[in-house]
Amino acid sequence: MIRRFIFLLIFFFSIGASNAQSVNVSGIVKDSTSGNAIPFATLNFSNGNHCVCDSSGKFSCDLQPAKYMVEVTAPGYKTNRFYWNTSIENSKVIYLKSAERKLSEVKILGRKN
Repeated sequence: MIRRFIFLLIFFFSIGASNAQSVNVSGIVKDSTSGNAIPFATLNFSNGNHCVCDSSGKFSCDLQPAKYMVEVTAPGYKTNRFYWNTSIENSKVIYLKSAERKLSEVKILGRKN
């Protein structure tokens, strides 16, 4: 009976300890030129987790404390890749550069009625 009690005590304590090990990481994704928030940008972490920014460019997700390779993407912007050690830093402002699209040729066609 005592062995069962000790086993259950250790089991429940280890469940609580494993949940306490996650950290909440948060921040905002901004345009590097204007400083405006970029809504709905996606952060992909090297462990397979991902976060999506809200309409004001803010994100928040729970991860295990570790060093991750992070890839941040948003339509119309260049992908930003960097390492983030969530054991040390829980919050970040991330900047993305606009993806320049240059036109090689412009044709204007008209018709006479």
